[in-house]
Amino acid sequence: MRRHSPSLSLRAALARETNSVRGIGTLGLLPSPDETEAMIHSHFESLRIKLGRELTALCPAKSAKLDGKNDCCNPVDCKIDALIMACRYIAALEAAWRVREVPFGGFWGNVGISLIGGNGLNYPEDMCAGLMCDGWRDMAMDTLQPLTGESNCWNYNDRASRNLLGRIFNFDTHAFSSLESLKGRVVLDPLPSGGWEY
Repeated sequence: MRRHSPSLSLRAALARETNSVRGIGTLGLLPSPDETEAMIHSHFESLRIKLGRELTALCPAKSAKLDGKNDCCNPVDCKIDALIMACRYIAALEAAWRVREVPFGGFWGNVGISLIGGNGLNYPEDMCAGLMCDGWRDMAMDTLQPLTGESNCWNYNDRASRNLLGRIFNFDTHAFSSLESLKGRVVLDPLPSGGWEY
């Protein structure tokens, strides 16, 4: 009776083990629902941190008066307001993204929203199909304007732009928002990403 060498048996066992591990790895390519939820939560948490940093970087080093405000802006109050606005805005953004039926943004996202019968122009009524630029701007206004109205450090502004056709016929072709302080502004325009970015 012929016996296999130990090295041959070991190789065969390793090959079997490698194949079984490879099969498990293939099944593990798609994340579980819990892993997907964790990734989504982590993404929006990182957006909240990023927006908070951008806004606090625009706070003044010493007290100063912002146009349109009655009192001076205190740097500590400015940073507190910035972090609150970042939290509330990103929470609203995440909520709108989670219920959105059209998974992409931009021009083709707007086309998709229209094709499934969505309007996309009014927040929060049109959140389910998905928001278009006016809807995203309404979301920002509803979320941020009450906070900026009470702040001595921040102003909320509706903004608009025009493409070539809009310039020729004198109408706005895109609407978005901005938060402005003494040191600059942060533009809020989730339309291109469909709400995945601010």
